[in-house]
Amino acid sequence: MKKVLIRNQNYKKKKKINTNQNKNDDSSEKKKKNNNNLLKGDFNGQSKKKKIQKIDTVYQKLKERKKKNQKQEEQTDSFIEKKKKKRQNMENEYRNKVERIEHLKQDSKLAQLLCHDIKKKKNEINKLLMDLNQLQKKKSQMEQKISESRQKEKKKKYLTDHVMKKQNLIRKKKNEISIKKRNLEKRREKKKKMEIDSQLFNERVQHIESQVDKIMRLTNDKLEKKKKESLEMTKSLQSMNKKKKKKSIEQMSDNSTEIKKKKSTLF
Repeated sequence: MKKVLIRNQNYKKKKKINTNQNKNDDSSEKKKKNNNNLLKGDFNGQSKKKKIQKIDTVYQKLKERKKKNQKQEEQTDSFIEKKKKKRQNMENEYRNKVERIEHLKQDSKLAQLLCHDIKKKKNEINKLLMDLNQLQKKKSQMEQKISESRQKEKKKKYLTDHVMKKQNLIRKKKNEISIKKRNLEKRREKKKKMEIDSQLFNERVQHIESQVDKIMRLTNDKLEKKKKESLEMTKSLQSMNKKKKKKSIEQMSDNSTEIKKKKSTLF
């Protein structure tokens, strides 16, 4: 379009020069020729005015075409900016979803660590149960010894002091056993609580894993859709650019043909 405007400006300058030369020629001819020649000069002036009017109409048409092309370029630029903004928003959404998936992965790792701790505590509880069984065996052994000692007491009364000491020891051990029983009951209650907590935790982990799977599926589906949309956008942009190039080439050819026609009419 810039080239067309420059050509039109040069054409106007040439037109002014030619009009001035024609005026000088007419003034010299007027002095020499008669009234008939003056009438012929008026007729030529009218034909030149018509040509100038045609040139002005062509120039106005070129201006209108230029405005239309500018509007089309503005529309395409606005369309490209909208698509760029949409693409940026899609990229931001994708980044947020990736961050969310990473957080969920971290939560799953913490869940695995908690499961490992629960297994350790279960092993400790099993060890305590083994100790309890050993204590029960010792208790049975002690009871047998007590029964034997009682029988010996009946037979041997002279060993009363020794027997009293043993009884005191037995009482102490019974107290210890009762304390251990209480502790074992407490540990059993803790074990039950731990099992309940572990069940709840496993349910929570399963729920989180299901959510993660759903989110991964949704993100994969959306990513595929966005890829397809981006490909369609690139194809549409390429087609728009090709159409623009074709239109500009056609306009240049049309302008060059019109200018040649004008020159032929003038000269």
